Amino acid sequence: MPFDIPDALWMRAFQRFTLAFWIVDLVLGFFMGFYIDGIVELRLSRTARNHFYRWFFVDLFIVLAEILVSESASAFRVLKTARFLRVYRSCRQLFQTRSIGRLGHLGDLIKSDFLLLFLRLLRSVCILLVLNHFISCAWWAVGTVDFGQERRWVDRLQQEDRSVLYCYLTSLHWSLAQFTPASSEISPTNEIERCFGIGCLLLGLMVFSSIVSSTTAVVSAMRALKTQEVRRNTEMREFFIDRSLSTELKARIRSFLNTKAAHFTSKPMSAVENFAALPFELKRILHWELFSALLMKHPLFLLFGQKTKKALHEICQYATSEALYLPGEEIFRRGSKAEEMILPSHGRLNYLPGIEHEGQGLKTISVEMGQWLCEQCLWIAWTHQGRLETTQGSLCALVNAKQFSSVIEHRPQELHCCRQYAQLWLEYVRDVLL
Repeated sequence: MPFDIPDALWMRAFQRFTLAFWIVDLVLGFFMGFYIDGIVELRLSRTARNHFYRWFFVDLFIVLAEILVSESASAFRVLKTARFLRVYRSCRQLFQTRSIGRLGHLGDLIKSDFLLLFLRLLRSVCILLVLNHFISCAWWAVGTVDFGQERRWVDRLQQEDRSVLYCYLTSLHWSLAQFTPASSEISPTNEIERCFGIGCLLLGLMVFSSIVSSTTAVVSAMRALKTQEVRRNTEMREFFIDRSLSTELKARIRSFLNTKAAHFTSKPMSAVENFAALPFELKRILHWELFSALLMKHPLFLLFGQKTKKALHEICQYATSEALYLPGEEIFRRGSKAEEMILPSHGRLNYLPGIEHEGQGLKTISVEMGQWLCEQCLWIAWTHQGRLETTQGSLCALVNAKQFSSVIEHRPQELHCCRQYAQLWLEYVRDVLL
């Protein structure tokens, strides 16, 4: 390695850990799947053959080199070759297992645009630091390897007997100075160091300009998000002034919007405009992943999923949609026509059955994920007998009765199951009421 780190207990422990890691990697490589034309191959015979012909001997050499180095301190050339193969092997493994792509997909889990933009900016800084780490190691190696030069830039540090940490930080400082408009007291002292410095300056010119442009784009995007929020608030404030609304009403509106922004993070699929451009097959898969698990909480849909998934696929795609309800919103009231079965996926719904009599409150029934309401509209014409409202923001799947009938009536087997289920449901309701 470029920096001569003194032998210590933590270094020996780290070497043992490294050796154990590569031994485990050598064995697990026989079981690691790989991609063929976008499909993951997991059969043991194929994965073992793939590992044996591609990486087994490289891993074996790395393990033997680690064992040799741990037993003999004179195996310097073997150690250098093993370290080079280790770095190369790790980089190839990252790309082959698509780990870099998975790190990029972490952005799909972040809802805050500001946090996502900040992480993009942080990513650029981390890439710059990693690149400069390798350059600083190379710069120290150029200064310590004997090329027959009389002067070297590390001579002053060695004369002052500086620590390894100080030498590394000095080299890193010089490397960062080549990429940014910063200064450093270190400068090349011979032809080889001068050539290396020129190469770093040319590389820094390209990398620094790229980082500056990406940073500018991130900052501009942050300002645009802030501008949109300010514009919306300005439009609302101007409307309040023009219409001379009461202070109480303005306070209630602002309170509602703040509550919505604080507690309401989910949005229905219809609110994502880009989904409208998806092809048919992707939309079908999207509907399946969104609704299938929720629908199969119901015994009839579970039967469809177990016997024939094609009918459930069509129900998810053609008969099921999503609706977003704000806190305190009334979804339906007594006397209105029931047209959709409701299955909450986020939040909580409150159902108040019957009519509220004077001096008597209504018994509230909470409906959460895994439960459903209004399934009877799928079998018979039904009028709501109570009121349904939300206490918090709720996202619900809705199975439209007409669309459900259109899907089922062309499938004799599923239609027969529905008729049997509807008959059992009616008998159950009669038994409960009578």
